[in-house]
Amino acid sequence: MTHRQRQAWLDRLALGYQEALERGDDELQAKLWELALEHPDLVAAFEDVQEAVLKSQRLGQTSGVARSVACAMPSARIEHFAEGPPTLGEIAAEILNTSAGKLDAEGHRWLSQLHDNPLPVPELKGLSKLRNWLETQFGSPPPRVAEACQTALQDLRIRRRAADPEYQLAARKAKPPRPESTE
Repeated sequence: MTHRQRQAWLDRLALGYQEALERGDDELQAKLWELALEHPDLVAAFEDVQEAVLKSQRLGQTSGVARSVACAMPSARIEHFAEGPPTLGEIAAEILNTSAGKLDAEGHRWLSQLHDNPLPVPELKGLSKLRNWLETQFGSPPPRVAEACQTALQDLRIRRRAADPEYQLAARKAKPPRPESTE
């Protein structure tokens, strides 16, 4: 296969992966990630597509001001949190946004199945309990995925607490006292 033919093949598969992501076709995504296990350049193409789709989804759900900020400052991160505990979909998106390069194709394939999952993650203490819960729900996670899930879960919980108005008020500087009148 020539370089041009290989690039066309990669482009077709990347486009197919993009369409599968946008439609939520988990079966096709899993098949494409299985193919990517044999082709590192395909993994890189899928990671680029996934990042672009997640970014466009985030921009599509934001206000005009948030879109302007995102366009002016691409590295800025605008957070919008739902009520309640983080969901598996939010955790998968967090991992794919922050740790994509640290996961192998098997990890990406496993997480892509959780991408739109609205199931809230219960309050679990410790990695072993989280790993056991993930195994009972979805089967054994690939290496590093349970650890990445725990880190993402902790990060999301911390950021949600920090977004709470009570915490924001506590972090503000106190106003200096007004000078008393000497009349």
